[in-house]
Amino acid sequence: MAIQSLCNFISYQMGEFHNIFPRPERVLNHLLFTIGNGYDIDEETGSPVYDEKPIHLFPSFNKEEMTRKRMPEWKRHIEKRSECNEKSYGEMEDFYKSLGIVIGSEWDKDEFIKGELAKHVFPDITQEDLTTENLYKQIIEEENNPMRKKINGEYEYVRHYPLAENYSMVYMLNEKTPKCVKEVALNFCTAWLNYLNKEIECARIGDGYSNLEWTTKHRDMIYQLTVQQLAH
Repeated sequence: MAIQSLCNFISYQMGEFHNIFPRPERVLNHLLFTIGNGYDIDEETGSPVYDEKPIHLFPSFNKEEMTRKRMPEWKRHIEKRSECNEKSYGEMEDFYKSLGIVIGSEWDKDEFIKGELAKHVFPDITQEDLTTENLYKQIIEEENNPMRKKINGEYEYVRHYPLAENYSMVYMLNEKTPKCVKEVALNFCTAWLNYLNKEIECARIGDGYSNLEWTTKHRDMIYQLTVQQLAH
């Protein structure tokens, strides 16, 4: 089934790039909205292409075997990050000490590598995870992320990647695009439409990409997507 292939694709992305794709909504944000994301549209099927394959044909894979296959490369990347983080940790610790703040114990390279490797999990993704209701819940999860509160106490409001009509993949979907891809895209856009409406109604407005002009503009752009580009 095409929807299962789409779920396979999302699971693979979340396992491979867990730091940027903790939830299916983040994968769809990158796929459909992000400019220069590396995807093209397959002319024959109208489907986004990943690794030379339309995503609605993304093959199933054994998660345990794939984990074993990818583990050596993941470890190499994590070890490099650990070296950079260890240096940064020391500099940060010195800074906080100058303020009279103790941030914790010494940097533990082995624990860092072990913890990061454990995050590389190919989750079981189903069609239910891609409904409007559940995609909306995933946006709320990001809203509740404690990391969104900056060190100065300000809050960074949740917004999607800026849309561009000539570049965002969602505008390239067409009459050939598989029904399941368009349905999931519609669910994703509707979830964000509902969320931005909530933000405007509750006056949850900040600066930059979260100001009222930006939020209202993109709410209206997404509304047009839901009633024109994706509704047929």
